[in-house]
Amino acid sequence: MLKHLLPALVLAAFGLVWSTAAQAATTEPARPALGKAKAKQRAAPPRSKARSPLRASRPAKKQLAKKPLSKPAQPVAAARPLADLQSRLTRPGDYRFAIEHEGRARTYRVHLPSGYNASEPAPLVVALHGGGLDPQGQRGVESLARESDRAGFIAVFPEAYKAPGKSAGSWNAGSCCGDAREQNVNDVGFIEAAVANVFRQASVARDQIYATGMSDGGMMAYRLACERPHLFRAVASVGGTDNTASCTPDKPVSVLHIHARNDPRVLFGGAPAARPGVKPRAFKSAPETVSKWAKLDGCMEAPRPVLEQAGASCEAYSYCRGQAEVQLCVTDTGGHSWPGAAKSARDVPAAPISATQAIWAFFSSH
Repeated sequence: MLKHLLPALVLAAFGLVWSTAAQAATTEPARPALGKAKAKQRAAPPRSKARSPLRASRPAKKQLAKKPLSKPAQPVAAARPLADLQSRLTRPGDYRFAIEHEGRARTYRVHLPSGYNASEPAPLVVALHGGGLDPQGQRGVESLARESDRAGFIAVFPEAYKAPGKSAGSWNAGSCCGDAREQNVNDVGFIEAAVANVFRQASVARDQIYATGMSDGGMMAYRLACERPHLFRAVASVGGTDNTASCTPDKPVSVLHIHARNDPRVLFGGAPAARPGVKPRAFKSAPETVSKWAKLDGCMEAPRPVLEQAGASCEAYSYCRGQAEVQLCVTDTGGHSWPGAAKSARDVPAAPISATQAIWAFFSSH
């Protein structure tokens, strides 16, 4: 009998082990699925705490979402983002992004200063390069990244629209310039979308957002002041006058204009700049531009000198609405260049002042 009992006990024990394993398999979650869940949890961006009022005013997500648009002027696949638009930016450095805006692939770069602290809101400066990426002008605009490290503001560098097959881009800044104007590119909407993205990703001071630019980048800054006065507290232009067809801001915006008297491309005194085969561009003069903004800002007194030195002078309109200020700085030489930037073969930047330092000093006081 013992001979038959031993096999029965072995079979019973085997059945008990099999039953226990089967029960565990039905109650224990599969390890691969758990790994995926953890991965998703790690990928989810942290929710931010109390944020600035811009969150309430930025475009709704459904407005920024991709829409099926026919025949985009530039394939979105041509500019893939090099950083995640959904992630928070916490470390100093440069981040490049690509977004789709109204059927076109648009790109911009964000520079977080070396001392950036995600828990402290920082000012934000939108820096707009000139048309065609002129090397000297581009070096001037790029110097704002170094000033960002010194002063602690966030710098955003949007890239102008470049038509397929073209080597140079341009901004739609009113009567200027190129393909962006001819195709009525919505550069105001693109720049506003870029700022809204940065506001979600970084810690930005809502009441300290500014825009500046060189040449038609400066003209674009004026258009932003005209059409988005509640977003930009002040703007500055180097060698680019206000050529907007309509400008009726319902809020004062402080303005700094820097221009060389011998500028051969955007003349200080204003003049049509027509070329064969190109639509005429009637650029306004620098004094006319500044006078226009003094009226828009409700400045009540004549301008007063605020700087007098060899080769450069500045005058300012004060006692304006909302404590705004309108200022014109003129250099005797320098041509169509960014004062204080490295020399180029075309123009020698005027040395008496640094446009970069003057712009940040003006922004930080408003």
